[in-house]
Amino acid sequence: MTAIPPERDDARLLAGLVLLRALIASALFGAALFANLSAVTEDTSRGGLFVYLLAAYVSAAAEFLWILWGRQLQRLGFVHAGIEAGLAAWLVALTGGPESPFTFLLLISTILGSVAAGRRGAFISATLASGSLLGMAGLISVPGFIQPGPIDGRAVAVVLTSSGGCFATAALASYLTERLRRTGRALSAREAELRELGELYLKVAQSLRSGLMTLGPSATGTPGSAPVTLLNDPGAVILGISAASAQGRPLQESVPELAKALDALVAGHGRVECEIHQRERTVLLGFTLSPLKGGSAELEGSVVTFQDLTQQRKLEEALRRQNHLASLGELAAGLAHEVRNPLAALSGAAQILRLGDHEAAPSDDRKLFEVIQRETNHLATLVSDFLTFARPPAPNIETGDLAKLAYSTFEAFRTGEQVGQRRLSCDAESVEARFDEGQLRQVVWNLLRNALEATNPNGAISLRVRAGDRWAWLEVQDDGPGVPLELRDRIFEPFFTTKEHGTGLGLALVGRIVGAHGGTIDLDSGAGGTRFVVSLSRVGV
Repeated sequence: MTAIPPERDDARLLAGLVLLRALIASALFGAALFANLSAVTEDTSRGGLFVYLLAAYVSAAAEFLWILWGRQLQRLGFVHAGIEAGLAAWLVALTGGPESPFTFLLLISTILGSVAAGRRGAFISATLASGSLLGMAGLISVPGFIQPGPIDGRAVAVVLTSSGGCFATAALASYLTERLRRTGRALSAREAELRELGELYLKVAQSLRSGLMTLGPSATGTPGSAPVTLLNDPGAVILGISAASAQGRPLQESVPELAKALDALVAGHGRVECEIHQRERTVLLGFTLSPLKGGSAELEGSVVTFQDLTQQRKLEEALRRQNHLASLGELAAGLAHEVRNPLAALSGAAQILRLGDHEAAPSDDRKLFEVIQRETNHLATLVSDFLTFARPPAPNIETGDLAKLAYSTFEAFRTGEQVGQRRLSCDAESVEARFDEGQLRQVVWNLLRNALEATNPNGAISLRVRAGDRWAWLEVQDDGPGVPLELRDRIFEPFFTTKEHGTGLGLALVGRIVGAHGGTIDLDSGAGGTRFVVSLSRVGV
C-alpha cells in the first residue's frame, strides 16, 4: 500500500491555525479597547496593543509565505508554537501580568502548539508560557528582557498554578493530538485502500471481454426501469451506445429491447437470449440477471452480464450445415465412384470410334460422336467438381497476408476470364490470417466468377479485404439483380443453381472450404446487388 504524504494536510492545518491567530488577535484587541479595561487605558499600554496586533498580522503573513513555499513544514510547526506562546505572553504582560484576564490564552497557545507541532510543540509552548509568567512575577530574570521585581506571594501562587496548568494542558493536549493524528493517518490509509480497491474493481470490469452492467433500485420493481449505475466499455461496444450517456438513465431509454427482456426474466433463472436492433446490424445477446446485494444482504439493484452471440450463432449454423453436407458428401462420393467408371468406358469407346474412318461414316454419325465426346467431358468435369466438394483435401493452413492473396487472385481472374466491359476493382487492407492458399484462392475465384455471371456486360464487381478487432473480412460485391429472399437459405446447397448452365457446386464448395478454415460466409443481397462476406480469424488476436 502506498503511503499518503502528510505535507498537504499539514499545510492546510497550519494555514488554518495562522488564520485563527489573526482572528483571535483582532477579536481580543477589539475587546480590550472597547471594554475599557483599566490595564489598557494608558497610552503606552494602548500603543503596545497596536504593536501586538501588528506583530500577530506580520507573523501570520510570514507563515503564510512559508506555507506557500511548501518546504520544512515540520520546522514551521515548531516556529508557530513558539510564536503563539510569545504573543500570548506579550498580551498578558500588556494587560496586567499574572492578574491579566487573558492568561487563559497561555493555555490556548499550549493547545495550539500541540496541534501544530505535536508533543514537543506543546511543551515548547508550555515552557515559554510558564517562563513568561515567572518573569512577570519576579521569580526569574532575563537580562535585557525580564527584569527582577518585588515578589508578591499571591502572584506567585497564581503563577505556579497557571504554570502547572500549562504543563498539564500540554501533556493532555499532546496525548489527544497524537491519538488524533494516528487516527487520521489510519483513516487516510483506509480511504486510499478503498479507493485503490474501487479502481481495481473498475479495471477488472473494463478488462472483461463480456458486457457488465449494474442497475440501481427500481421505483416500479422491474429492472427495465432501473437506472444504469455502471456499464463497462466492452458492454457499451456490444450494445452500440455510450457508457457516459447511459449512466444514470433508465435502461429502457438506452436499450429498450434488453429492458423488455429483463422485465420478462426472473432473476437467477439461467441464460436468456434477445435481439437488439442497431443502426447497421442486429445483435444477438445472451445475458444473465442476478441480484446485487449490499453488506447487510439488502437488495441494492441488479447485475447484468451479457455477451454478443451473433458470430457464435453463425458459427454454430455453419457447423450444422457442414455436418449436413458431410453426410451428403459421403453418400455422393460413393455414387460418383459408381458413375465415373461407366463414363470412362463410354469416353474410351467414343474416342475409338472417332479415330476410325471419319470419311466413311455418315455426317450424322460424326456429329453424334462429337456430342458423345462433349457430354462425356461435361460429365467428367461435373463428377470431378463434385468429388472435390464431397471429399475436399484437408487444408494446409499457414499464416499469410490476405491482401496479397486477394490481389494476385484478382489479377489472374481479370486476365483469365471473359470480363468484357465490366468494371472490376480491388481494395485490400493488409491483414495477417491463417488459411490454405490454394483453397482460399479457389474461394475468391468462385465468388468472382459468381459475380461475373450475375452482372450485365457493363456491371461492376469489387473485391475488398478489411481488418477488424478479431476477424479479417474478405468481401466480393456486384451490382446484379440480387438473390430473391426465398432462395437465400438455399444458396450454399449443392446442385442448387439459378443459372442455365451452372452446376450448383461453386458456392457450395466455397461454403465448405470456409467452414474447414473455421470461418463463416454471409450473404447480403438486395435490389442494388449482392455481397458475400467471408470472415476468418486474425493472427495474434
